[in-house]
Amino acid sequence: HNLEHLNLAHNKITSRGMQSVCDYLTANDQSSQEYLCTLNALDLSWNELQFSGAVMLAHALSTVAHDCKLRSLNISANGFTDEGQLIAASCMKNSSLVELNMAQNALTGRTCFVFVRVSELG
Repeated sequence: HNLEHLNLAHNKITSRGMQSVCDYLTANDQSSQEYLCTLNALDLSWNELQFSGAVMLAHALSTVAHDCKLRSLNISANGFTDEGQLIAASCMKNSSLVELNMAQNALTGRTCFVFVRVSELG
């Protein structure tokens, strides 16, 4: 059975725990080189990911951008400031993602600008 929905909201996950989540997202089958992650929805809201967690998540999402099945990502209320633009850019490159919740963070117009630029390019 493949896991499709993972809710890790309200767990005080820091960058240390985020590394495990990213390892799961980017795990692949060594023989076929296909990514094993079958998640459709990932809720990481109300944790403590902050800058280092944002960098890790952005890297993981970039790594699996074209092979990931993730359709919904909730990263609201994680203490992001404009490092959220890293995640924004990575998410916009992900062909399967249709819902991204970044509410309750301290994002500014710079992050919005990244959304606009990446969507124009993509």
